[in-house]
Amino acid sequence: MCLSEKPSQDLIPQLISPDFLTFAALLRFFRLVGIRVFLWLRFVLSWTMYNPQEGTSSRLA
Repeated sequence: MCLSEKPSQDLIPQLISPDFLTFAALLRFFRLVGIRVFLWLRFVLSWTMYNPQEGTSSRLA
């Protein structure tokens, strides 16, 4: 029983290791940046859609 319990106890600190914490922080950072980039792209696309200079507004509308 002791030999089978040892690997499971060693796996738990690996999951909460600093590498995993930095990976989660990177995921959170990329999610925030992705949301900002998506909002910026949507703003630029809407601005170019409503801009009559290009002539794409009549084609897209």
